[in-house]
Amino acid sequence: MSTALLGAGVFGVVVFVGFTTPAVSEPEAPPTTVQGSPSAPAGNRPVMRPDELSDAAIAAVAGATATTPDLILGAAVLDRKTNGVSVNPAATVPIFAASLAKVLVAVDVLSRRHSGLAVSDRDVMLIGQALGPSDDEAMNMLWTRFDGFGAVERVAQQLGLAQTQPPANPSRWGETLTSAHDTVVLYRHVLDTMAPEDRDLIMGSIATAPPIASDGFDQTFGLLAAGTSSDTAAKQAWMCCQGGRIMLHSAGTVDQARRFIVVLLSTQPRDAGYDGATATLTAAADAARAALLNNQLTAASPRRPCCWASARN
Repeated sequence: MSTALLGAGVFGVVVFVGFTTPAVSEPEAPPTTVQGSPSAPAGNRPVMRPDELSDAAIAAVAGATATTPDLILGAAVLDRKTNGVSVNPAATVPIFAASLAKVLVAVDVLSRRHSGLAVSDRDVMLIGQALGPSDDEAMNMLWTRFDGFGAVERVAQQLGLAQTQPPANPSRWGETLTSAHDTVVLYRHVLDTMAPEDRDLIMGSIATAPPIASDGFDQTFGLLAAGTSSDTAAKQAWMCCQGGRIMLHSAGTVDQARRFIVVLLSTQPRDAGYDGATATLTAAADAARAALLNNQLTAASPRRPCCWASARN
């Protein structure tokens, strides 16, 4: 398992994403202390069983960003064929989720409709808009209508997401906290546990994300960088400038079979600008993708026991 902390890169314009009310004061940044590999799993968290391919991807990410200054990058890779999971030391660092909170709310709403929650066709449309074009107004409506604060709590409890928690200010959904490791667990749940129609809505929406988001931000960075395969499905997220940092994330699958889940969550210094920040995350994503897809035919990765563990007291 790779253990290197990955090391970046925002301009002077302050852009707040994911807020339903204007900022009154700048919140404290989330903790940035780098933690080691997770200990024994709880609930539905995957057991840390790194294998050749996922380890190679984490090592490639470390190499691609080794000289980038002042970067906190949580990286996690899961191979759904072997159940191999590899993370870097920052994978359990809580980071503002920005638009990744939209996936949490979508999972909660779509799951609860099977238990009687009234979800209209318009609500389903709003979910698609929040995920693909990353429409903040669609998210605002979903957050208000479906108790987004509670949605984060419910999904975190259901899946055992140790670093995921709702925002301190309930109106600021972009300040939901999560981690790379928790996001891998979330995507595994979407792909392997959710009803097919719910899985297809979430993955289909992010797979068809337009190059330019609803707010005008260029989404062609990270896993969705220009020139990457159309087989990629990823949720992009960006937010500035809490604690003088940019939050820039890319999380999803990188192959047609959706075998590999790659999660890259970063906080980068504001003075590097969005151009520098997106270049850093794209370099990390390109390195991970190459390590996975170029080596999968030759890697000796025997199938391992299922990586899900029941709750432990």
